[in-house]
Amino acid sequence: MKKPNFGRIVRYNVIFVAALLILAELYAYCYTFYRLNFNQSHTIRTAVEKLVGKGKMIFPGYFFTHPAGSLEEYYSGMIEFRPAVDPCENGRACPKKKPIVAFGCSFTWGQGLEEHQTWPHKLAHAMKRPVINLGYQGWGIQHMLWMLESGWGGVEEMEEPEFAIFMFIPDHVRRLSSLFGVGIDMTLSTIYRTYPYPTYVESGGRLVPKKYPRWLKGFHFLGWFDYKWISNKLWGVNSYGISLNPRIMIEMAELTKAHFIQAQEAMKKRWPNARMVVLNFGFYFDDKGFGYIWDRLEDRGIKVFNLRDLTGVDLKAKEWSLDFDPVHPSEKAWDLAVPLIMRELKKLTRQGA
Repeated sequence: MKKPNFGRIVRYNVIFVAALLILAELYAYCYTFYRLNFNQSHTIRTAVEKLVGKGKMIFPGYFFTHPAGSLEEYYSGMIEFRPAVDPCENGRACPKKKPIVAFGCSFTWGQGLEEHQTWPHKLAHAMKRPVINLGYQGWGIQHMLWMLESGWGGVEEMEEPEFAIFMFIPDHVRRLSSLFGVGIDMTLSTIYRTYPYPTYVESGGRLVPKKYPRWLKGFHFLGWFDYKWISNKLWGVNSYGISLNPRIMIEMAELTKAHFIQAQEAMKKRWPNARMVVLNFGFYFDDKGFGYIWDRLEDRGIKVFNLRDLTGVDLKAKEWSLDFDPVHPSEKAWDLAVPLIMRELKKLTRQGA
């Protein structure tokens, strides 16, 4: 009987695996190219056109096509915040009040809305005080933590606010984790390859930035795997045989809580008299082992307002969302919520007086 040639078997298996990886990369690249050029939202098109110019074909990049740089350099060349709103400009008579700084993602930035339709803009005019909007599309709690610790985004020079407000949505939990440093939107991640999407890990009782080898972001199929793995792990989609379970929920709840607590500590070092407020946008698995963190944050002096409880409605429902984007709230939602948020903030002001 002829002995098996183990060397040949190993070589064939290596070739087979390499061929699968090449095919996976080719598929991911072509799909990303399609999304960027023929089937992508206005938001993504606007973002990538800043890099390549309008009307040009967009080709997904690789990590070696952009120079390395710091996170500050990366964001300074990419991010455009909404302008700060001061309702007392242009000679209007307003009492001198401390500003408010708003952190968050597209819900704070105002996806699908004009500037005057966003909740920070409406809150500024309702409370007759400046509101600085430091929210941006695709961001999470870690971005607030990073800005408060580093002083980036104008935080270093900012006048001490009375309130630092974070608009929290369920997907922020997913954004805290990444295998390869991939951001919230896989298509954008294939374009902005200068710096990995920032995430934090615990080390010595503190959260520290997670370090990712740049080459990991150099392959599109790894990015898509990262996105699907984290999403399925958290939300219980069974593509990879993973289901929602109490251990995962507690693990992510503790990580979420740690981000808020460390952000509050950084805020207090920078602005000793500021108050942190979390606006909880109707979190829909509080009853699955996550909701206890809000009481823990309240114990730490972080005020949490549940917008579902404040408004008495589910702001995620279709009637409160944009017609062309059911994920994001419409101006109607903020017209309902902002007066109630203002009422609660005024209560906090009176309590602190």
